Amino acid sequence: LDLGDIPEESDADAGYEFDGWYRVDTDEKWDFTTSTVAKSEYSGDETEMTIKLEERHKPIEYTISLTLDDGEFAEDTVVPDTYNIETETFIIPNPEKTGYTFVGWKNGEAAPVLNYEIAKGSMGNISLTAIWDANEYTVRYNINATTYITDDSEEPSTHTYDISSALSENKFKRDYYTFEGWAVSFDGEVVYEDKATVKN
Repeated sequence: LDLGDIPEESDADAGYEFDGWYRVDTDEKWDFTTSTVAKSEYSGDETEMTIKLEERHKPIEYTISLTLDDGEFAEDTVVPDTYNIETETFIIPNPEKTGYTFVGWKNGEAAPVLNYEIAKGSMGNISLTAIWDANEYTVRYNINATTYITDDSEEPSTHTYDISSALSENKFKRDYYTFEGWAVSFDGEVVYEDKATVKN
């Protein structure tokens, strides 16, 4: 080949792409447009010389895109955003979200998976979405009294995180007293009115 001629590259194996031509003797990447041979490399009265080049391929870098939906990883957790076919097997860890239980990472139509594994030899861009289930919590009611009680029955109520719902209607009965509302401590101020709507 003349210096300006560019040879045809061969097909790369799956997961790899053409990286370029390299001089075998110097391991330098050869640019058929700008690379030159130093005069010192010629010997005697030579006007021509042979340079041996080899074609090289490199792993394709694939992206990892994560949709956390307001979740976050534990402090100091390192999560890669790229990988290639030669990357050792690794795990995309489970994130956390206040008031929710992590169901798993969803990739396309597949069922959510906890601790999503990307095995060595995998290929292709990966897009994962965090799937969450809202936790339920229980509100228990206390009559906060010991005298003049005529009815102290009040069942706990169940609520779902991030969803507005009403507290139970007060059913406690106490002679000579008027119900003002619910506090969150025995000697606290009223925070919620009867049947108030709450959301955590």
